[in-house]
Amino acid sequence: MSSLNFDPYAQLAKQDSSPAKSANPAKVENNHLSLASLATLAARTTHSSNIWDAADWHAFYHERAGIAEHDGGLSRIDADHMTYEHCVVRWMNENPIGHKSPGICPQCSQATGSNPIAVLNPGGGHLWLHDKCHSPCLARRRQEAAKALVGMGIEL
Repeated sequence: MSSLNFDPYAQLAKQDSSPAKSANPAKVENNHLSLASLATLAARTTHSSNIWDAADWHAFYHERAGIAEHDGGLSRIDADHMTYEHCVVRWMNENPIGHKSPGICPQCSQATGSNPIAVLNPGGGHLWLHDKCHSPCLARRRQEAAKALVGMGIEL
């Protein structure tokens, strides 16, 4: 076989060692975009559920379930459960808690006091909650996600 006689060093010696040519810069046709319009575009593309419709969520769900079943070797039921959980988490990440009042717990609306816990907010930064409010807040968010997904026809 010829692959047994392959010498990578000989191949490298045959190659041209001159540096690669740099690419030409892209031509911008529409250069009148303002920073505000770019910020709006970034905000729209950052949170996909805000621009995804039910068909997009269905495609995402079925693609993930198919991959989990065929490539991951899961049963269809297990693939559906895993994919549903993935959709719940994805929805929560794409729809961050809008609460921005510092020092106020977004779950109970009371002052956080001196011992709050930090919870990452996918919208950027973090939120401060009472330790007793973390589980109810997560449960509420999961219910919101489930309701939104059911509204798009995705449920277990």
